[in-house]
Amino acid sequence: IVETRGEAFRVRIGAAGGIGNPQAVYAAFAMGAAYVCTGSINQACIEAGTSPQVKALLGRAKMDDVAMAPSADMFEIGSKVQVLKGGTMYAMRAQKLYNLYKQYDGLEDIPAAEIAGLESVIFQKSLPQVWEETRQFFKARGNPKILEAAEAHPKKRMALVFQWYLGQSSRWAISGAKARA
Repeated sequence: IVETRGEAFRVRIGAAGGIGNPQAVYAAFAMGAAYVCTGSINQACIEAGTSPQVKALLGRAKMDDVAMAPSADMFEIGSKVQVLKGGTMYAMRAQKLYNLYKQYDGLEDIPAAEIAGLESVIFQKSLPQVWEETRQFFKARGNPKILEAAEAHPKKRMALVFQWYLGQSSRWAISGAKARA
């Protein structure tokens, strides 16, 4: 298109995904990439603030050890991010939370047996405790509009409670929380 229109610039196209060793970088440039973007390899390097446990998982990961899972920051719109599947329960649990979010209008609508499972397996604490931590988080950041929306709309409150798990998961990975491996 640039050539056809006689533009004076060149569109630069890069490569990303699976760029984890020098051969992959070479292959990307050999195919004409103007640049490469690396991701997981950065989290696995010595300088990264990631826990040794996560670095080991990332170091052993193969292409089929990744999955798409709901994004913590864009949970409500269904945005997904690539995550490590091999050796973790995150992708499956995040998807379960998103499916519940789509199926129910609020935490109060989820069957009691399902709530019990969420509290014991995924959250490892009661949902009211998670909501209180979430409420305190937004209160401390001076963000009353989110809290007002959550109090007025049970589905918004459910999303924030579920996002608590998604957000905490990255912190657990960085710190190497053994109970949350």
